[in-house]
Amino acid sequence: MKVKILDLYFQGKLNPLEGKEKLVKRVVQILRRRNKHSPCFIGHPGVWKTAIIEGHAKRIPRGMVPERLKFRRMLKEDDRSFGGTGWAITEFSWDVKFAGLQVIASKFLIEEKHKKHADILEQYRSKAEYYLCSLLNKNDGGNNVERTPAGLLYIRQWNNMQYVSTATFLLTIYSDFLHSTNKKLSCNGGTVNHDEILSFAKSQVDYILGSNPLNMSYLVGYGSKFPQRVHHRGASIVSYREHKGFIGCTQGYDNWYSREGPNPNILVGALVGGPDNGDNFEDRRGNYMQTEACTYNTAPLVGVFAKLLEMENQKLFHDSNSLLVSSFGIHDSESYIYNI
Repeated sequence: MKVKILDLYFQGKLNPLEGKEKLVKRVVQILRRRNKHSPCFIGHPGVWKTAIIEGHAKRIPRGMVPERLKFRRMLKEDDRSFGGTGWAITEFSWDVKFAGLQVIASKFLIEEKHKKHADILEQYRSKAEYYLCSLLNKNDGGNNVERTPAGLLYIRQWNNMQYVSTATFLLTIYSDFLHSTNKKLSCNGGTVNHDEILSFAKSQVDYILGSNPLNMSYLVGYGSKFPQRVHHRGASIVSYREHKGFIGCTQGYDNWYSREGPNPNILVGALVGGPDNGDNFEDRRGNYMQTEACTYNTAPLVGVFAKLLEMENQKLFHDSNSLLVSSFGIHDSESYIYNI
């Protein structure tokens, strides 16, 4: 979030701080004294939370913020309070983001200006690779992520697809990182190159899109068979264009929630919770553990799809160039033979 706000600052899109400079300055003074927990702004709408964050962002380029309040500096100096160097875990989700932080910090190692913090960043890398190795079934002692019989990563019963999509996202990022640095992932169970990591990530995408025992695409709107009864209020209640009567919470629950028919609106692009640990799935609106759709399920897949599309475009470009070169080669040889 901080990076996006700084981008807005440099684009001149942040609102002016009118009458709030003293408040921002006071918050910075408080943050300077923090030495244990990461700051979090909580409050009702309209109490200037956004203004405080934007004001802080404006002060960074002007050199009006202490070094230890700049994100990367904090990441390196307060590594344990971030949980990045102390916790090795096997999941990445909407409320457990340590693996994401660890992967991002690992990429700092290739930047010359961060070499002086290499010892701390190596600890982040170690924890990031523990997570990645657990996904690839390469950790010792059974500290690996479970898989369904058909090969889908499985963390827990409720909304398991969020863990699949986030894992696929980080695997894709780290594969790209290893490829650019010409390195391999070192696990207790052996080394893994970037192609193997990307291949496994693609296998998870393939499962999501229909290469599974049920031939079911868990991405709503994709393919010929996908969940029809997504646990989503807007999708499961008829449009106002079709029904002009009042539909409140009570009416929505009483008249629409328990209907057995498919949703009147298709929630295109939604990734539902997905199958259980036996690859079984029940397309029922009340089965919220499997049919609920969340933005944090779909969001990581956007990055993965973007990468796969980029690779496909590069392949097409390479193939077209190869065909062109081959074509010129044929003409040249034919011309040569003709002239003889």
